[in-house]
Amino acid sequence: MALRHRAEASILATAMTDQRTIFLLLLFFIGIPTAPAQEKKTADPKVEEVANALFDRGKYAEAAKVYRALIIANERALGAEHPATLANRCALAFALKYQGKYADEETEHHAVLTIRERVLGAEHSDTLSSCYCLTICLEN
Repeated sequence: MALRHRAEASILATAMTDQRTIFLLLLFFIGIPTAPAQEKKTADPKVEEVANALFDRGKYAEAAKVYRALIIANERALGAEHPATLANRCALAFALKYQGKYADEETEHHAVLTIRERVLGAEHSDTLSSCYCLTICLEN
């Protein structure tokens, strides 16, 4: 990829504060391939909306309970390795983080990373995102 694109990514990264966004932008600009978007339908979209709304309102303990229930439903209906199940586990990890439950957060991020690495491969964008989340978790 041209040096100009890397410079643009650097400028964008400096202007942004969301670390995950910066990471994904850099992946895009340096040319790490990403897979086509997979269907990530959850077992119960309404329950996921409730969990996300609770999270957005800062009600992390309540959100974590709903995410846990949703993960169980997803595992039964879709399987433990389904993208929606893993996405909900990541959301649970963040809810745990904001409750100060860092060991539990680390456990969730590590489990998701392990599954994604095995199923998708080490260079898949979802795997790299999980690796980044675990790294940030361990740094804090």
